Amino acid sequence: MSRHAYGTSRLDAAQREPALTGSVLYDEPPFAELEFDASGFGSANSLSATSTVSSRSSPVYQPISPRPLDPIRQVFFDMRRLASGDPFGRNNAQLFYRQALFMEGFSDDYDEFEPFTMYFPCYQRMGYEQLRTYFTWRTQVRRGEIWPASLSYVFLHIYELLMNIGVTDPTEGLDRLMALWSAYRTIDLTLDKYLPQWLCDYHIYYDLPQGFEDFIATNNLRNFYPKAFLARSIDGDSLALWNSISSYAITKSQFYTAGNEELLKDCFQVVLSAVQERLASQGSSLGQVLFYGFGGEAAWRPFPSAVFYSWRKQADRQVELPGGDIYRCRDNSWTQEATFLAAESGEFAGYLLKKTEACLRQVVKYKFKLTPRTDLMLAKKLQRMTLSFEQLDQTIEKAVVGFYEELNRTIVEVDHGSLARIRKEALGTQQALIVPDDEMAPVEPAALPDAPGNASGVQGADEPDGFLGPPPAAPDNWSRLWSALSRMETQALAIALNESTGSEPSSGTPIKQFARENNIMLEVLADAINEKAVDFIGDSIVELADSLILYDEYQTEVASLLAR
Repeated sequence: MSRHAYGTSRLDAAQREPALTGSVLYDEPPFAELEFDASGFGSANSLSATSTVSSRSSPVYQPISPRPLDPIRQVFFDMRRLASGDPFGRNNAQLFYRQALFMEGFSDDYDEFEPFTMYFPCYQRMGYEQLRTYFTWRTQVRRGEIWPASLSYVFLHIYELLMNIGVTDPTEGLDRLMALWSAYRTIDLTLDKYLPQWLCDYHIYYDLPQGFEDFIATNNLRNFYPKAFLARSIDGDSLALWNSISSYAITKSQFYTAGNEELLKDCFQVVLSAVQERLASQGSSLGQVLFYGFGGEAAWRPFPSAVFYSWRKQADRQVELPGGDIYRCRDNSWTQEATFLAAESGEFAGYLLKKTEACLRQVVKYKFKLTPRTDLMLAKKLQRMTLSFEQLDQTIEKAVVGFYEELNRTIVEVDHGSLARIRKEALGTQQALIVPDDEMAPVEPAALPDAPGNASGVQGADEPDGFLGPPPAAPDNWSRLWSALSRMETQALAIALNESTGSEPSSGTPIKQFARENNIMLEVLADAINEKAVDFIGDSIVELADSLILYDEYQTEVASLLAR
């Protein structure tokens, strides 16, 4: 009977040194297999003076075969050695930059695929199989073949491109970033959270020949940079930009989704220009309503949410982005003078969109009316700019009416050549029909009939002037809404109706107390009611202020349903 044990052999000291070249790639001690004959172990006689165990248990050394040479493993080992002078910099951006330069021209063709997940990925913490997978994927990407991979591999390549690793100049790096983003947007939208800001920083850090605003327009990226264009009337979809910060989601409106998307987009463009002109006439601007600034400079560094080493010596310069943000570089250090969206900007955007839709519903005689509500904080801010909600409403209403009249104006084009021919032919016909005066018989004048249905003979004399009132809501839509509401929601509407009309609650319980007793936040209750109302009648029916307010135009319908 025999068994094996493992241990280190007494080899020459030179053999234990870490090998950097050749067949041995790691700083590991060699080993030998030792064989013992243990047939006599376990009995008392085995320990006698005459025992021969000692002679039989002498170690027998086995030869050590060298590990097969792997040149790729050796490259990875040399890359990792760059961290030997910085043992605590395993995730250091400068180390990553040095290693990226070392691996800049490396390519691979690995048959297998090893998944990889890591925040702030870097080479130093990747395994052999992961490195081979990444560099094989990167090789294909550089050839224009972008195929799905773990997002950590994608971010790792983006970090390289942000530092211009593997490209000849910043312009090529930008093109590679855009190609990668465009390809991966069809697979995963995660990059949408990071690339817009990184592309902005890229334009600040690198002195590109194309300006950032032209870049945005060329690549149709305005929706990713609403702050840069909100305060400007641009040729494009301003409605989408304003809706991105709005407290009122106009794209979920039943009027919007009923085939009126283009109508609302074009109309809002006209309204936005009119509001800009009104503010400018009073010495103000949209920017003053939407933004505020720190009023000073703050330190700034590019790509703070990426692994990035500022490798490039920067010239002193100033970069101003659309929207008013200013970045300055002095002695290779950056500062930022930025603006930020004000707290009232969402309410202001929501009011403009909702008021525009309400006026447009009215002029096209849509079956449901919409009533925007004012915000106290916004009203105070507008007052500081000497603009009241009444003046704002007048501006919007006039713009909507003018837009709709222009949209439906009939344009008649006159062909002067045809007109001359028609006149000549008519003159000939007239000469042929002339009868001498002595041949004409007297004719009694015929009575002109009144216009049908109009005793006065004036067509449309009883039509109303100005804006039309809201048409009656379809009873079936209200019935379906009432069926969808929960018992608690109908009880809340009953209390809201009484409080909105100035009556005492029928239950004797104020709405805030009612919400507390039912263990629900008043905001959640109002949102739940409005969400169902929008689904069935196309509009919100309650507003949350100090209490739950039922809109005036819907009090009759709610009262009728409560009386059932």
